[in-house]
Amino acid sequence: MRRALSAILFLATGCSEGPSEPVDPPGNPAPELGCARMTEVSLAPGESAVLDEAAGSGCIRLPARSGETEYLTVVYSAATAIAPDGISGPYLLRSRGAVAALASPTIGPSPKAAPFQDDPASHFHELLRTRERRLSAPSLSTPGASVSPAPPPLVGQQRTFGVCATPACSEVVPVQVTAVHVGQRVALLVDDALPSGGFAPDDLIRLGRLFDEQLHPLGRAAFGQESDVDQNGIVLVVMTAQVNRLCPMLGGVATGYFYGLDLQPASPGSNGGEVFFALVPDPEGQNGCPVTREFVERVLPGTFIHEFQHMISYNQHVLVRGGPAEESWLNEGLSHYAEELGGRRVPNAHCVAGDCLSQFAFNDISNAYRYLFAPEDSYLLYPSASTGRIAERGAAWLFVRWLSDHHAGGDGFTRALVATGKVGAANIVAATGADFASLLGEWHLANYLDDLTDFSARNPRLSYTSWNLRVTMASLRAQYPGQFSRAFPLAPDLSQGTFDRGGTLRGGSGRHLRVIVPARGQPIDLRLSDASGSAGVLSALSARVAIARIR
Repeated sequence: MRRALSAILFLATGCSEGPSEPVDPPGNPAPELGCARMTEVSLAPGESAVLDEAAGSGCIRLPARSGETEYLTVVYSAATAIAPDGISGPYLLRSRGAVAALASPTIGPSPKAAPFQDDPASHFHELLRTRERRLSAPSLSTPGASVSPAPPPLVGQQRTFGVCATPACSEVVPVQVTAVHVGQRVALLVDDALPSGGFAPDDLIRLGRLFDEQLHPLGRAAFGQESDVDQNGIVLVVMTAQVNRLCPMLGGVATGYFYGLDLQPASPGSNGGEVFFALVPDPEGQNGCPVTREFVERVLPGTFIHEFQHMISYNQHVLVRGGPAEESWLNEGLSHYAEELGGRRVPNAHCVAGDCLSQFAFNDISNAYRYLFAPEDSYLLYPSASTGRIAERGAAWLFVRWLSDHHAGGDGFTRALVATGKVGAANIVAATGADFASLLGEWHLANYLDDLTDFSARNPRLSYTSWNLRVTMASLRAQYPGQFSRAFPLAPDLSQGTFDRGGTLRGGSGRHLRVIVPARGQPIDLRLSDASGSAGVLSALSARVAIARIR
């Protein structure tokens, strides 16, 4: 139902009180906010709404009741466009008691979150994904020249591959490898010039079997079919010290990569087949950075399933349908979701310390913590030139996980997100049948309200069904207090009448605010505006306000 000042995009069913028509309310709107008219939002405990700020002046009234009431409010950008530097813009959020005569407080920027170290290797993947998007232009979207069938390698057989020489992968260097394990779906090949202190032969066979018997079928079930441009029915895992040599150039370890160029046999530098490149143990750092065998054993399975999703996605979007590669934010969200699936579905007997969930999904939870610590500081729909900072990877995984929790079909849902010519927000809308802006609002509310004590949502989507976020995040704090400073990372601002906060809205992300309205007191008025306080937020931001009544 459209309103003169705000449009209600979603309201939880079962409401005993719905949002009213915009009215001239009893008493005057707080004059400092510059609101001639308000949209009053009346919600029972547990109910929620998403408001379209762009449809009106951004002025909202939360009415007083007989008892004290509390609301969670999230202002966020529902922009779906992707730009090289991202979609972002300034905003000002203010609240006042409706008739209070208050001195205008100083307006300051949002407080900065504690810094978290980012992933140096992310720049490498940004460059690869950027080059893939150029490859996936319509004129280059077919595999190219026909390829003679290549039989699967035999154990002991040697082959030479071109491996990225630099993070930009503008040139490759030849590396000779030997097949040490060949399964039904995956073959493991190892650099002939391995540094000392690496895997024993039995370790490599065990790793190859994990890829072949557990991770490959898991990836296919969840995301669909990879290509077979070399017509051998095998995905090649190439472990080489050349990946280790990227470390000094990146300032950190790259654990492995897939590059869509290898699925374009006619392109210079292509390996002409389905190849995943991975680092090798190098305890002495002979190839740039010390890398222990234990580290490789722990991270490589998750890296494989992560990159395998990218491989499947490139096939389905580009080679099968001739369309563009998936937008980075959703592509990475699905790949981190693949890691989590590895933790849930691989039997513990195959994992380090008998704990697959910790081995595969710890980084996903850690990344999510970093995002929730300061959502406003990160994008969900991040710039086209980026594959996401650590916190943004956390946001993308959380969003895909939340979507999967609330849309039936299990693996069918994620396969639908991959087996399509649609990308980004349009892909989400097609798979869910829901309004993207409303989904974002519900997700932002769920990020705080999930398992909140004494809160019962009328809308089941204001939660996660797969994780208890509060318990999980508290366990991070308990185990690693030096890295995780809060038991729960998301700590909304609090307003009991007067509040001023300026900041930046970034695509898909926003800021949380708890509003407490005193019993039998004056209502609380809020206004979302541009930085000047006199006009609406930039239209390109598609600003929205999500509200849930906590009590």
